[in-house]
Amino acid sequence: MQLKKIISIGLIASLVSPFLTTGKVIAEETQTSVDTSNQEISVVPDVEFQRLIRTTLRLADDAIVTKEVMENLTSLSIGSSKITDFTGLEYAINVTNIRINGQALDSSLFPDLSGLSLLTHIDLDRTESDNVIIEKLANITSLQSINIQRNPQITDVSVLANLPNLQALNIQFNGVSDFRWVNDAPKLTRLSATGQNTGRDNAAVNLMRSKLIYDSERKTITLPFAEFPKQLTNFDGYTPPFSTALSDTYFVFDGVEMGADRLTIDTNRLTINQIEPDAYENATSFIYNARYNNPFGTYEIPVGFTFYAISAGTYYQSFAIENDPIAGAPVNVHYVDEENNELAPVEELNGNVNESYQAQEKDIADWVLKEVPDNVSGLFTTDVQNVTYVYEKKAGEPVTVYYQDEAGNELAPAEQLSGKLDFPYSTSEKELAGWVVKEVPANAEGLFTDKNQTVVYIYEKAMAAPITVYYQDEEGHDLIPSEQLDGNLDAPYEASIKEIAGWVLKTSPENTKGLFTDKAQTIVYIYEKANGAPVTVDYQDTEGSKLSPSEQLTGQLDATYETMAKSFIGWELKQVPTNAKGLFTSENQSVVYIYQKQQPGTSISQIQPPFKTANPLPATAKVSKNSLPETGEKQSLNYSLAGVGIMGLAVLTIARKRTKNK
Repeated sequence: MQLKKIISIGLIASLVSPFLTTGKVIAEETQTSVDTSNQEISVVPDVEFQRLIRTTLRLADDAIVTKEVMENLTSLSIGSSKITDFTGLEYAINVTNIRINGQALDSSLFPDLSGLSLLTHIDLDRTESDNVIIEKLANITSLQSINIQRNPQITDVSVLANLPNLQALNIQFNGVSDFRWVNDAPKLTRLSATGQNTGRDNAAVNLMRSKLIYDSERKTITLPFAEFPKQLTNFDGYTPPFSTALSDTYFVFDGVEMGADRLTIDTNRLTINQIEPDAYENATSFIYNARYNNPFGTYEIPVGFTFYAISAGTYYQSFAIENDPIAGAPVNVHYVDEENNELAPVEELNGNVNESYQAQEKDIADWVLKEVPDNVSGLFTTDVQNVTYVYEKKAGEPVTVYYQDEAGNELAPAEQLSGKLDFPYSTSEKELAGWVVKEVPANAEGLFTDKNQTVVYIYEKAMAAPITVYYQDEEGHDLIPSEQLDGNLDAPYEASIKEIAGWVLKTSPENTKGLFTDKAQTIVYIYEKANGAPVTVDYQDTEGSKLSPSEQLTGQLDATYETMAKSFIGWELKQVPTNAKGLFTSENQSVVYIYQKQQPGTSISQIQPPFKTANPLPATAKVSKNSLPETGEKQSLNYSLAGVGIMGLAVLTIARKRTKNK
């Protein structure tokens, strides 16, 4: 036990001697650390309180007061002592009754006892308790009775109405003036509150000189009791009157105690006699102290109470007399925009000269304060004053401008416009190389609002230079009018071949497909004449039998063709066809030479020469492939040979006759 005693003393020394040298404190802490590593520590720092606990529990003088020790307490009674700190009492969780009488309590060293759930009775008679102690008692919900009388610093016990189990309360001879809280105490049935002495610690109350009713003829000042604050008030709002007995009244006017010969008192007022005008005009203070006239039975008792007493008691109040203020001129507070247009009604502030005023800005929808006036606070004067708050439109939400192609691709960085709410904005298209605006947005111009807005310019490719498509012959002559292709830059184009009657494409250009550019382009299709249908030449007898194979002439459309008759022995041309020469067309043509048998006796001259067309066949005419002679063709050959022999014989005979005749 000797070790424990040393430890306890060491700890107390550390608490009450904070100004020891650093080296000494460290040495003591080191010693304590070594000696108390496995030791219990007292939860009660106050030595006198420790001694009281040991005595109450009959412990050894060196016993350490731990939490476990405090839990052994079931009741605690303290008379006059030197205890200053009641810390540790909160661990007496089994205590049911605490009595502390005649012991000054420091509210800052009185612990929170809300954890003492078994505590039902507490007595703090004559302990110099104050309202802070009352607030701490209000947390002990198990309390059934409280005696805290003869503590004049206690002026308000209304928080005790929150105690759910409180049945009896003794607050006699304190300073409580208002008992309306009784209506809220759920189980309270006994209240002892006689002899309340109120107002002694109250600050002086300011009272306007005009409240002192002065009669210049009678030279009296009348003070209505209705002007006196914080009078005793019963649970039902009733205020008992002051005593009218001069012996129960103490009155000091401007530092001079008024004798009974200068006071007149009735239920509602007090009159001071023999007051000269200058005394009235220059008076600065007075003190009123009197007993209440409220014997038991003159006031109501709450229903359900077995005992209720608020009798007797005194009222004490000092007053400071102030001159009545002079009404100041109004201060007009304006709320305007930058053009001085009114945004909210003018507010008028009123007060007395030299009293302070404070103007307030307003929250005005869609507006923000731009300028705070210099005179938002000041003093009322005899002149009208104006305070002007200037507002500007608050910033609207941004307007984002996009520049996109038809697919929504960005062509230029978006721009963001900002401005004040309801102010106009204006956007414009951008000059973008190779692009033109296809669609101007409907909201290209508008007003800033409280919502984000977007403006989208839609672009399309700019018109490219035209492409001219020509359809020409080999000589460069247009066969049909040229065509023009139009399109946007970089858009694809494709030219097409034209079907031109009588012509066929000879050369297809390389640039029939491509992209439109900013330079003019040409596409030239070269055509040549189409081949005409063939011309078939036949040599027939009158019966339609062929004398020789058909010949076929070919050539380009509209080119000329020319045929010629053939000589066949024993045959003579009977009919020359009308189309022996002509032009190739798109239709097949046939040219037919008709022959007939030579008549007997026909002279050679009649047979020769065979018929020929006037013009030879054109170079383009072609004879069809040779074939073996047909039957008629062989016979014609034999006849031709015979004819030649006959003709030779005839010539020889004629020549001989001519010789003889000579």
